[in-house]
Amino acid sequence: DTVAPSALPDVELLVRRTDAKNTNLSPRDPEQLFRRSNSIRDTKGADELALERADRYLREAARAGHPEAAYMLAIQAAGGVRTRELPQESWQWLERAAELGSINAMRDLVRHYKDLDLDRPDDLLKAQAFNVMLLNKFSEDEGGGRRSQVQHWQAELADTSKRLERAQRLQHFRDAAKGDAGQRYIYGKELLAGRDYAQ
Repeated sequence: DTVAPSALPDVELLVRRTDAKNTNLSPRDPEQLFRRSNSIRDTKGADELALERADRYLREAARAGHPEAAYMLAIQAAGGVRTRELPQESWQWLERAAELGSINAMRDLVRHYKDLDLDRPDDLLKAQAFNVMLLNKFSEDEGGGRRSQVQHWQAELADTSKRLERAQRLQHFRDAAKGDAGQRYIYGKELLAGRDYAQ
């Protein structure tokens, strides 16, 4: 900041001047912090220092309860890629964003938990819970032309519930089959009914 303005490239000077106007960012205003973070990121040629400041504003916004800031942190923690194997930090921010009301986070969590393992009731229960949370959010935000989305997520919930019921039944048979040959036979028949031939 002690460098003469004429010595700075135009873009960097613009970022510093813009940021200087926002030195009184209130940590109690997550929306202001979130917008400031995005405006720095959208500035072409923003230097490393400015981007670090943008990250700081984003984290402060997320901690102060901004749902989309928390969602962006989840995506950043995952390296910007939505994959099945997310780092722990990404899961934490996704779940926090969903709790704060981020529709994007709820959608991602439903998909992630459904894709993890079809035979694990715990993951399917989480998928079901986030699906219900998503439908409740849609009903709160009535209007906005979300009818087709509501229908889609209702169908997803029905599918998840059906998968959960099967996973719980398989879990029961799997547990019973540990010490009983007759129960192993029943478990095998149940797997065949679900076309799990290899198992």
